[in-house]
Amino acid sequence: MGLVLNILIRLSILYFLGEVIFLPDDPRFAGKAIPIRNLIIVLTMSLLFPFLYFLKKRWEKYPVWLDNLYLSIFWFDMAGNSLDLYDSYFYFDLFPHMHGTGAIAAVFFGAFGLSPLFTILAANGIHMLLEAQEIFTDVFFGTHNVRGAFDSINDIIVGIMGTLLYVGILHLWKKSWHRRILKYGVISFAILALVAMFSHKAVSAHIKSFLFISQQFNLPIKPLYNVTGTPSEEMVEFETKNGKRSALMFVPGKRFAPAEEKFKKPVLIITFGVKNLDK
Repeated sequence: MGLVLNILIRLSILYFLGEVIFLPDDPRFAGKAIPIRNLIIVLTMSLLFPFLYFLKKRWEKYPVWLDNLYLSIFWFDMAGNSLDLYDSYFYFDLFPHMHGTGAIAAVFFGAFGLSPLFTILAANGIHMLLEAQEIFTDVFFGTHNVRGAFDSINDIIVGIMGTLLYVGILHLWKKSWHRRILKYGVISFAILALVAMFSHKAVSAHIKSFLFISQQFNLPIKPLYNVTGTPSEEMVEFETKNGKRSALMFVPGKRFAPAEEKFKKPVLIITFGVKNLDK
């Protein structure tokens, strides 16, 4: 399970990297120096645990769950940009700052056996250096990562809270009588995080698009209409340089919106890429 999750996280990170490389001028990424930062993450930082395990023989058994926690630092930040969460929610950046600082402290403590006090101090020291780097690049290179002094202060405060929380949880995890309670607590938190992520409009749009495509094939399960209202369907024809073409136009139902709002949605155009259908 841990290895599967590790692979999925790494594939997601590669996907986020591809987005910023091929869409560098997208409003989600413009002015943040994200392409070079994500490239450094993928080529160096994300390979830390494999490097230490396979080349330096740091551990007898690969610490896959600690590697997952370490990778989640970069995943959280990159997902926040790709899903446009930083710009959509004013205080969203507090979550990756809290998680990232807390997670790196937990990794120092769990994977490298450093003392709790040292890991807390080291993680917050690294965090402050990163905050200083963001301010430096904003001032001298014209990026826009920091919104003011209050932004940096809030980030540092939640970073300190994150280190105390994560190191405290990991310390309790090592106590066997706490393990079951903490296990279910972590699982519950992960489920809530996934629910929150999939309720976001960008993620929801991707999921509904996939479900919409699945409706058009002869699959035994067609779940889309269980989560949306039944759409109206109309055949339309139009002229192209290659002759007349036809298409199916679907207008979403109004299960969760008033009738006057059902047209206030973006348009999705789907072409299958192969001539398996006339439409």
